[in-house]
Amino acid sequence: MLVILGIAGWCIKDSQGTGTNASGASAVARFHQACDEGDLPAAERIFSEGLSANTQDECGNPLLCYAAFAGHTEVINCLIQHGAKVNVRSPHGFTPLMFAAQNNHAQAVETLLFNGADRGLRTDVGLTAGDIAASNDATACMLLLAPTTKPTLPIK
Repeated sequence: MLVILGIAGWCIKDSQGTGTNASGASAVARFHQACDEGDLPAAERIFSEGLSANTQDECGNPLLCYAAFAGHTEVINCLIQHGAKVNVRSPHGFTPLMFAAQNNHAQAVETLLFNGADRGLRTDVGLTAGDIAASNDATACMLLLAPTTKPTLPIK
């Protein structure tokens, strides 16, 4: 099994170094934790504090890539509802769809496709989300990413 990771380091400080809470954790670091835990109320709270859904960390990794990597569809939907661009790219050209496919998060893949993710985009080395799913034996995602599969409403 080939494992591909397109996030250039898990950074915990937002690009402006702002948005810290009383404990000193930046809004981006707190969002990463909310992604890891699938904590939708925490994610909503962070956005109510003013964090943009299109924020990137100091390494250039978009928030939606973290949510897709973790596979929590509620947090992915939260980001999209707050204006996150579904085809945003990490520094290595990975999209949220690719991160979800890499980890066989089928519901996340379906949610992203339903919201306009482009399955034909390629990484800096020419891989599509389908290629990444195939290289990681992510069968459920390979089926969803087949060119003839149409996205349906996400399963709740």
